[in-house]
Formats: sequence, C-alpha cells, structure tokens
Amino acid sequence: MSPRLSARLEEREGRAALLLAAALAVLGAAMLVWRGGTIAFPDEREYLHLARGLLATGSFGPDGSPSAYRLPLYPAFLALLLVLRDDPLLVQAVQLGLWLATGLVLRAIARERAGPLAGLLALGLWGAYPHALFLATTLHPQALLAPALALSLALTLGRPSVARAAALGLLGGLASLLVAHALVPAVIHLGLLAGRLGGRRALVALLAGGALLALPPVLWIARNERALGAPVLTTNSGINLLLGNAPGVRPETGTRLELGPYAEATRGLSELEADRVFRRLALDWIRAHPEEAARLYLGKLLHWVAAVDRLATEAEGGRGRALLATLGWYGLLALLLFGSVLALRAGRLDPRLFVASWGAWLAAALLYAVFFTRVRFRIPFDALLVPAAAIGLALRLGGPTRGPSRTPPPQ
Repeated sequence: MSPRLSARLEEREGRAALLLAAALAVLGAAMLVWRGGTIAFPDEREYLHLARGLLATGSFGPDGSPSAYRLPLYPAFLALLLVLRDDPLLVQAVQLGLWLATGLVLRAIARERAGPLAGLLALGLWGAYPHALFLATTLHPQALLAPALALSLALTLGRPSVARAAALGLLGGLASLLVAHALVPAVIHLGLLAGRLGGRRALVALLAGGALLALPPVLWIARNERALGAPVLTTNSGINLLLGNAPGVRPETGTRLELGPYAEATRGLSELEADRVFRRLALDWIRAHPEEAARLYLGKLLHWVAAVDRLATEAEGGRGRALLATLGWYGLLALLLFGSVLALRAGRLDPRLFVASWGAWLAAALLYAVFFTRVRFRIPFDALLVPAAAIGLALRLGGPTRGPSRTPPPQ
C-alpha cells in the first residue's frame, strides 16, 4: 500500500467504518427478519420460562421453586426485556445490537494498537463470522458473553489504573453469572492489568478487582446456601461432567448422552442431591478408565475448533447451513491464525494482547474439555482473537500501523 493511499485511509477511516457498520446493521436487520422471533432450542424455552417465572413470582426457579440449575443473569436480562414486551423478537433485536457493538469494541482495540486499517479489518472479521451473527438471534447466555469479553479485553489493554481494575473485576464477576467459565478470562485479564501497574498499585488493583470479581458469584452462592442448603454456584456441574465422561461418550456427543441408565440412581432426589450423584458417577468412571478418559479429553479439546455440532433440533440444521458454517468458521480461523502469526513475527503483537486473547481462549478450551465442548460455548471467546489477527493482516496489506515493536527506540 502506497504512503499516499495510507494517508487517505487514515483520513477517511471514520467514514469507511461508518459505512461498514451500517452494512452490518442492515445484515443484522435482515437476520432479524429471517429469524422473526424463532425459538428453536430447548434451552431457549427454559430460559424464557425462568424469566417469565421470575416476573410472575419473584423467585428464580421453575414454577416458583428455588433452583440453581441455571445461572441467574441471563434470565434476569430476559425478564428486564419482557417487562417492555413479551416477545422474543425484542430480545433478538437487542442482542443483534450488542453483536454490532462487539464489533465496534474490537475495532477500537485494533485501531488503537495498529491504526485504521487494523480497526476496519477487526470490524470486518467479526461481521463476517456467521456463527456470531446467528448466536445473537438465539436466547442463550453466550450472546451476552461475547460483548462482555470484548469489553473486558478493552479494559485490560487500556490505560492501567486501580479504577479500571475494579471495573474489570466487576464485569468478570457478572459475566460468571452468565457462564461460569467466564471466570477464566476474567482472572487472566485482571492479572495482566494489575501487572502493568507494578508495585503497591498492582497489589491494590488485585485486591479491588478480585473483591469485585468475587462479589456477584459469592452473593449467588449465599442465596443458594439459603434456598437449597448448600454453598454451590450451580447444580448442573455434575450432569455436565457426566455428559462428557461416561460410557459411550464421544468428543462430539455433547448433550446427547442417553441418561436413562442413570435415572434410577437419581429418582426422587432434589436437584442438589442429583448433581452430587451425577458428579460421583462421572468421577468413578474417570478413575476406572483413566486412559479412555484421557483420550476422550483430547478429543473434546480438538472438538473445541469444530465448525458445527449435531443439533438437538434438526430444523436448525441442514446441509446448506452446515456448509456456510464450515466455510465461515474455518476461513475465519485461518485468518485468525495467519494474522496472529504475522503480528508475532513482526514484533507488533503486544505480549499482553497475545496472552489476553489466545491465552484466555486456550485456557477456556482446556477447562471446557473437562466437561464437554460445543461450538456455541466457543463463539464468545473467538471474539478475543479478532484484534490480534487484524493487526497482522493490516501489516500484510501494508497499512499504516503503530504499536510495540521488537526494535527498541534509540536512546
């Protein structure tokens, strides 16, 4: 790219970003029309039921009975929107707005660290990711986790301060009540931000951020102690462990394990007691089959990068959609890897950004594989990789860049 063209891009980047954002908004609107308030998956109906029950009874649980099977923040988010209008279409519209906002946050991260072309590429990469767009139209907590992780990344890489560490901790704590595994990037991001402060301020940042990170889950655990009689974050960890570690389970099985053989062991038990039984059954199988469990773990880890899952709702499948998902994801993954390698080789990828993105992404994969991996679980974490890839791709295209370099400045 010539210097003259680079200068013109710098001058016109705002207009180009506005046009790209407008195009993505039109794409989101078209997706909203196509989905049209569709509720296709059992989990979506369960979250809606919980939200409506929360509005009707003020209690979190099916039919007014206390439960901790689902984390509370996403049903609370749905309830807030259902107050305005009891229509899944409104939820989808809000989440599509958050999908676009996620792209703008990723653009800001890449632009700040490598210039206008990197920012445009980050927005384009996120907008071209079909999985993320589709996720925004489903009633799953991962639709909110994606913007939360993008904002967490922005806070981590911004000007370090104790106040920013506190905000980062609170965001991570709230995100953990969307998806428990969100604690992984939250801890990594908070540690990176505190490390940039150094000395006494680093300790203060860790204490302030750590306290606010712990506050939301601790409050929820205290509620469960009162309501259920045990200090647990959730009562689905046992079943999730069994779904990923049992006879006949394969890396792609996911939630499709036949639970009939285990029904007798949990008949008449409370959800808390059933959770403990499921966990014991899974751990017993792992201890009795260590080699098979290790191979299964590696298979589930590889499944983390799968393009599609076998869906419980066949209507949401189909060869055409599977082909689009496969091409979209593996094309994006190739660009994410290629761009990140280019940025690393050129010395333009800040180590903090590398750890906050790829490190958090891999750590989440390692934790999810203990249970089971699904494409939906991974999508929010993919957002973390976009700025790093955009920086390298901008270098490849010859755009104007700024940011850290291997070569130290002259003294």
